[in-house]
Amino acid sequence: MEEIILTVIQTVGFIVFSAAGTSIAIHKRTDIIGTIILAVVTCFGGGLIRDLTLGYIPPHLFTDTSFKHYALLVVFVSFILYHLAFSLDIDRFFGHKVTAFIIDICDSLGMAVFCIAGVNAAFEIKSFEMNAFLCIFCGAITGTGGGILRDVMMAEVPRSFKKHIYLIPAILGSAAYWVLSRFTAIGRIPSTLIAITLIMVLRVLAIIFKWNLPIPGGKSSDKSFQ
Repeated sequence: MEEIILTVIQTVGFIVFSAAGTSIAIHKRTDIIGTIILAVVTCFGGGLIRDLTLGYIPPHLFTDTSFKHYALLVVFVSFILYHLAFSLDIDRFFGHKVTAFIIDICDSLGMAVFCIAGVNAAFEIKSFEMNAFLCIFCGAITGTGGGILRDVMMAEVPRSFKKHIYLIPAILGSAAYWVLSRFTAIGRIPSTLIAITLIMVLRVLAIIFKWNLPIPGGKSSDKSFQ
């Protein structure tokens, strides 16, 4: 039962992350192939970086059959959302601010789920279980790495480097999951739900109240969909 619940949570993460990546790609006016590629990169880019860090050659994406199913799911969601964009003017239907908020929430939930998956990947190597820095890094990079690669591919400063304390919830959530998993007996499911909730609460508060880390003064020329 525990494995089923974790699989469902991970599947939800792939769906919402692919939705966020696809929505951003659509706003950047990419074609269908570009949209699918950006959605796939958003979902799997962080995991690829994590696997290379942990020494998995080739990465799990190319060897684990479950990832092939997830890849097909991501492509399917991207394809459906892309074609819906032609039949519905999303910004006019919801309003630009509401659309941006929905994308941010999907991005945040996907990040939260993937942070937990990243820490669990580090746990698979027994000698790394007590290496806090490595486990937390694997969690944070799995949750944010795909978005960073996506933004770089679109020639933008990654959102995680400048928008709504993006990296801090990923680091804190990964750290919380590591502590709960290593030093308490509450189990994987409660630890997962607590860490995901922590990340989501921090991200939603940052989005609503526009929490940002200090940046140099001056006007920005960035007019992208942020």
